[in-house]
Amino acid sequence: MRRHKDICRKQESWFLTIYAHGMLPIECHKPRDAGLLQCRRTAMPDKVLLIKPPTNYIPISWGYVIATLDHAEIPYDFWDTHRPLQPNEYYFERLRRGEYLAVATGGFVYSTNWFVEVANYIKDIAPQTPFVLGGSITRDVRLELLFQHLKLDFAVIGEAETSFPYLLRALATGSGFEQIPGLAFRGLDGSVVRNKPVRFNLDEQFWIPSYKRIDLQYYLDGYRHHIVPGLGRLMTVLTGRGCKGGCSFCSPTIGHFMPRSVEHILLELEIFQHIYDFESIGFATEIFFNRPEDIEHFCREYMKLKRRKPWVCAFRMDQPPELLPLMKEAGCVLVNVGLESASPPILAKLKKGCTVEGFKRVYDAAKRIDLIVDAPFMMTNEDETAADLKQTFDFLIENKIDSNFGLVGTYPGTAIYHRAMQKGLILDEWDYITHTMREIVWSSPSIMDTPYLNITSMGHEEMFRTVFSQSRRYYSFLYHEFQAKNLTPVIINSTPPALGLQGECLRCGEPVTLPVSHGYGVKVIEYKFICNRCHQKNFMHFVDLPQTRAYYEDLGQSLRQAGKLIVVGTGKNTQDFLLYDIFGITFEQVVGVLHWPGEAEHKHFYWLPLYHLAELEHVDYDAMLLADVTPDEAQSLLSMDIPWGNKPMYELAPRKMECSPE
Repeated sequence: MRRHKDICRKQESWFLTIYAHGMLPIECHKPRDAGLLQCRRTAMPDKVLLIKPPTNYIPISWGYVIATLDHAEIPYDFWDTHRPLQPNEYYFERLRRGEYLAVATGGFVYSTNWFVEVANYIKDIAPQTPFVLGGSITRDVRLELLFQHLKLDFAVIGEAETSFPYLLRALATGSGFEQIPGLAFRGLDGSVVRNKPVRFNLDEQFWIPSYKRIDLQYYLDGYRHHIVPGLGRLMTVLTGRGCKGGCSFCSPTIGHFMPRSVEHILLELEIFQHIYDFESIGFATEIFFNRPEDIEHFCREYMKLKRRKPWVCAFRMDQPPELLPLMKEAGCVLVNVGLESASPPILAKLKKGCTVEGFKRVYDAAKRIDLIVDAPFMMTNEDETAADLKQTFDFLIENKIDSNFGLVGTYPGTAIYHRAMQKGLILDEWDYITHTMREIVWSSPSIMDTPYLNITSMGHEEMFRTVFSQSRRYYSFLYHEFQAKNLTPVIINSTPPALGLQGECLRCGEPVTLPVSHGYGVKVIEYKFICNRCHQKNFMHFVDLPQTRAYYEDLGQSLRQAGKLIVVGTGKNTQDFLLYDIFGITFEQVVGVLHWPGEAEHKHFYWLPLYHLAELEHVDYDAMLLADVTPDEAQSLLSMDIPWGNKPMYELAPRKMECSPE
């Protein structure tokens, strides 16, 4: 916490320096389109309590809320429930004593249950304190639902700068709030009143987030970009707000894209480089800039800075790929270009004006100049068929694209959500939001037993079998295509000594050593790393070491000839064996998973039935593969006298390697 206080002093010092040199107006002038912050210097003896949900991503939106209150000179306490700077009782006691003018929180729809819990608790201990909700949830979920199910007094449905300080002034002075833009509340007749939001022009004046009440360095230290973690700590910055729009699956934006001044963005970077420690920059806006000339202007001005850091940004596939060389020259390392689907009819429904050919032009242009492309896509899209999904994976494999992907989440407020409502797929909105809708990881073994809204043209079982069969095909391609070079086992100098895998990046030759993981036996399949030097993903093939090759060639031949397989265990080896085809085992050959020892908590493991030992008497199988069992458990299972179990058993992990530590 001492480090956080030192950073706060640095931030205050820097802002005083900026004021002194006339770089930032001391007074907050009224923007032409918003009428912002005339409430400054109003006498307000009471504080507002801001409560941040327990999320671990960099809280840039809360930085802007705090900056709004700072500019309006409104006192506040900030309670970061993920990284609190005071004990929780500090805030509870002040709530009980009625010291807060209002309590405000906000964020994404996925935090709905947390918002309900917080609102209930606040109203239990401080029933007279107004509760305010903001963030994207108030734009995405119908306001009638929020006011019905949350103990909610006000909702900020626009940008905080144009609504929140006016609401607080009204509460402090007892004046009316009925005309405040971007505010929702219950009218005298009990109906929800919704005032039209007014946009805040970030380009009107120099306006940056304030993190003096947030331990931002903690968040920076813990965050790495998932594609290029070698870039180190990444500071997120907005180039504007809003989006070009048109995506049927995306949370509704606050409106059309409004860019910030390039000069203001660069000044923000200059300030934060003197306050915080980070090695790279992530421009977190939905689009980098809308106009090509703005991208060009930013790049040329950024190259003039003395202290430059590598950066990443989004890039739409309908923007000119001719911009990419200049972006790379200016320090851009990665562009995020959402593929979403390589099936033309599906992509046309997802993203207006975007085509597979347009993505291919951008992707090829980036690869020619060695610029990394993050090309995420989605499975289980609206009306998607098995053929559509196969077409997407065919495209990725044919073009050797390393991509990230997940299941579509039918998010409230989106076009696909409204169509799902019209089709009768969502019968109870609140139940869907609080129980069914969640951030689902497709590779979770229990996914088949998890509630999920299917908006494809496939049935539930066909959908998941297609997801797993195509994902397995793609993962197997990545495993063989991106193989590290010169792999050898080594003894890692540790206490006790441990076995490791040493290899070289297939692209740049950077040496890397990974420990051989031990849990229920040795981890066999998925050893991968992203090179810190060139950011290339690599796979180390444990099964192809000189010390293991003969064992796995024999094992593979035995498994292919074995017929129907039961895989024993529910850990990492079983997951990898099912998601990577490294032995030439067909998708249909595995008929189930045995949860042993113990009882199974779910009915499925991925697409397969999950059994306990007694049930195998009624299962048609020919052999067992012991994947996630300890050597003692394996020996116990091998020695069991089971009348119906007199079938071959094979072990995925070798008992001993030639260079294994004693």
